[in-house]
Amino acid sequence: MRKGFTITQFIIAQFFVMCTFFVGKQIYYALNKNLGYKKDAILIIETPWQNQSMQVQYFFKEKLKQISLIGQVSMGLDAPASENNNITKASYNAGGHETNVDVLIKSGDENYTKIYDLKILSGRNLTIADTIGGVLINTKLAHELGVKNYVNAIGKEINVEGGRCSVIGVIADFYQSSLHDPIKPLIISTRGGQYSNRIFHIALKSQSGNNDWNKAIVGIQAAWKQAYPEYDFEYRFFDDSISHFYEGEHKIIKLLNWATGLSIFISCLGLLGLTIYTTNQRRKEISIRKVMGATTIQLMVMLSKQQLMLILIAFFIAVPFAWMAMNKWVQSFNDRTAISLWIFAISGGCVLIIGLIVSGYQTLRAAMVTPSINLRAE
Repeated sequence: MRKGFTITQFIIAQFFVMCTFFVGKQIYYALNKNLGYKKDAILIIETPWQNQSMQVQYFFKEKLKQISLIGQVSMGLDAPASENNNITKASYNAGGHETNVDVLIKSGDENYTKIYDLKILSGRNLTIADTIGGVLINTKLAHELGVKNYVNAIGKEINVEGGRCSVIGVIADFYQSSLHDPIKPLIISTRGGQYSNRIFHIALKSQSGNNDWNKAIVGIQAAWKQAYPEYDFEYRFFDDSISHFYEGEHKIIKLLNWATGLSIFISCLGLLGLTIYTTNQRRKEISIRKVMGATTIQLMVMLSKQQLMLILIAFFIAVPFAWMAMNKWVQSFNDRTAISLWIFAISGGCVLIIGLIVSGYQTLRAAMVTPSINLRAE
């Protein structure tokens, strides 16, 4: 009964350890994967809905360009990856008949692709003149158009939101939201109008000192107060927005950390109790073996074999359950990391070491007791 409880406790503990490692691995993969765009050192500032004057927007932009710690400024709408993606219907001529496709629309000026380091595979970048209908498309949409050589996509016409657009360039695919979602067909345009330029994308220069970015933000705030004195200044870093995509996963791993710690603690208490019980039951055998010349190390190995076997049994039972749970959880990601063998090996190794340390202390005490004391007690 005692052994059964100990095995059950270590099954639960190792299950949580394995799942914690894997969730952490997936989050690390999502945050460090090349998503197809630059995400560091970019500030995003949304101008107030109540004041969408183009004159004020361009005044603010000119003030930003005067700040030496700012590299580039772009006006547009959402960043390449956003929770507020605009999806609409588009149509194109495919072999004499109109074909419809859902496309994601983004807006930005000529600096948009430069700030986010979007790779242009064919054609050219956007310019101010392209407000009349020139657009960039991603390779996903190019494939939808039936284009294999991206050069052939240049000049193709697409009907979007009642207007006709001409493809001027093809950019490499990038993730438009979290890794939960697949990459969608995409159009980037330089739209005219104040509502299409309400979000500022600001690329900060590399820091030469510890407070360069803070100084840049202070300068941006001063420019904001000149342009929008009646509104509070708010900003966010683009990489923080990417991290926010996985807020749910961060909460999961926090809960797993607590559950893992608690289950390991309970398992160790159970293992310690079992070790104390076992050593007390075998006091006479320990003493006789010691009188016969057994060393302390030999006695510790003998007493630890049982605990080692229980942990290993728990490990082999926990592995399939952990694999099934991890495999089911990771299916929610369109792009996911593999369930690696090292997750099971390291998890089992960590729990085994902790268990041996806990039981080792008690077995060491039992092995060092003078034989005459144990025999007298018997």
